[in-house]
Amino acid sequence: MKLTQTERWILSNQLSLLAKLDPALKDHYEESRNIIDNGYEGLYNHCIKHLCPEGETISEDVSNKVFDILNMFRNITNSIRKLEDTTGLDVEELRFHGFDGNEESDYLVFAEFFCTEFEGGRYPEVVEYLDSFNTHYPILDSYNRMLEVWKTCNNKFHLTQEELLEIQEAAIHPSTK
Repeated sequence: MKLTQTERWILSNQLSLLAKLDPALKDHYEESRNIIDNGYEGLYNHCIKHLCPEGETISEDVSNKVFDILNMFRNITNSIRKLEDTTGLDVEELRFHGFDGNEESDYLVFAEFFCTEFEGGRYPEVVEYLDSFNTHYPILDSYNRMLEVWKTCNNKFHLTQEELLEIQEAAIHPSTK
């Protein structure tokens, strides 16, 4: 990583302030300031080791897909609670189960952060019964099929029993029907 002298000066000042504001990490900030001040390029990454590496961020597309999925499950959950007759509905099948930690890890990490940490946790009614956000099996394709049906519903906030049945049917992979 290359930094201009101006960038180094700005970082040095920020690290100096952080050392005063956060006594618990004072030693790290002072060490990082020494590295920046002296231009030890080979150690710059040490100063930012707590940051997600470039190229390993979670994209806005992934975040938006997670939002769509969580919104869908919020509306499914609330609609089921309002129904008098749930005949034919597999409530367990219509719940959010998380994402696969191996193949859908970006989705899992973002959903878990958003639902448990961001602003104290969002979508509590969707994740209240989850023991883990890791399904241990790929599930995104199922969610995508469910989303396709949900997006065609007349009132996405008050789903009918028939619409819920269609969404439930979409969750099942076509090859197993």
